Parts: sequence; structure tokens; C-alpha cells
Amino acid sequence: LVGLQPRLLEKLAAVKNVRVCDLDPEMIGTVKYGVTIDGPQKFSENAAWAGTIFATGSTVVNGSIDGILKANSDTYFYGVTIAGVAKLLGLKQYCYILGID
Repeated sequence: LVGLQPRLLEKLAAVKNVRVCDLDPEMIGTVKYGVTIDGPQKFSENAAWAGTIFATGSTVVNGSIDGILKANSDTYFYGVTIAGVAKLLGLKQYCYILGID
């Protein structure tokens, strides 16, 4: 999970082993739903471990999307920030209301 989204983490952690990377210095090192929140320096290791990446659409705004796209072909973006960009670039999206697009 790239970008801490508490409710999504809660649901994922209940059924899967999950790793989380976040940019917020106040969140890094904390434990949420039994998962330690890592900083961006752990992204490459976590991405190599993961079968699938769920990434916040805010990555398109903060500039980290390129590294995420290079890291894993099975990446889904969530949130409204990515909606237009995902459509234009053909990126996979996850919407809790609609399921996976």
C-alpha cells in the first residue's frame, strides 16, 4: 500500500500480509492495524516483496508515480486524484464502490 489510507489498510490487513509506505513523517514508524508504516526509502524493498501494489492517486501530484509504475506491473491506483490521469494513460484503478476497473 503506497499512501496510508486507514480504512483500506484495515480491510487489507485483515486478510493479507501488507506493507505500507507513506511520505508523512508523523506516520512513519507508527503501527496501524498491526502494520508498521515505512518511509519512502523502503519502497523498492516493499514493491519487490509485493504481488500487487495499491497506490494513492496523490502519487501523480507528489511526483512518485514514475517509480511506482516501474516497480510493479500489477499496480492499482485509488482515489479521485488519479481518475483523469488513469483514464488517459490506461492505468488500473480501484474503487471501493465499483470494485476494480
